[in-house]
Amino acid sequence: MQYTSRTSAIFLLLFGIIALVLGAAVYLLIRDPDSLYIVRKVSPVRGNLFFSEDLQKPLSILIGSLPTAIHTFAFSLFTSVAMGLRKPNVVISCVFWAIINIAFEFSQSLKTCPAFLIDNEDQASFGIFCSYAVWGTFDWLDVGSIIIGVLFAYLLLIRLTPYPGDKDEKH
Repeated sequence: MQYTSRTSAIFLLLFGIIALVLGAAVYLLIRDPDSLYIVRKVSPVRGNLFFSEDLQKPLSILIGSLPTAIHTFAFSLFTSVAMGLRKPNVVISCVFWAIINIAFEFSQSLKTCPAFLIDNEDQASFGIFCSYAVWGTFDWLDVGSIIIGVLFAYLLLIRLTPYPGDKDEKH
């Protein structure tokens, strides 16, 4: 069954939003809120509310990289829809988010903020990145989950991207 661009776009946007909600739920229900910079800054709660520490650690190991995969997956969907559902755009979108996420993951292995960001006049814009790089933890499982997230996004996008000449392709 072929889908129209409009139908595909709505489905992909909804699917991406649901995926991001699932990723946020992993942070709120399973991972320690202190493990994410932005949650650490805005959450008045410290520690996990729903699971004991004995259960939280194994769950975090099993699905701790899921939010990374979901982020890459969802933003690949969003960007492909924004660029227009065409096969070249799908490839560009997926490769772009893979590179961005892998670069951010490897930035955590540096444990320092690059000098050109520290010396930048607009330090407020780079504060979150620097905190991410300095306080984050590099993990090969996250790199793998980025690749898996992009692969799933690509497969879903290719399945739902209309072929040239399909009826209602331009919507």
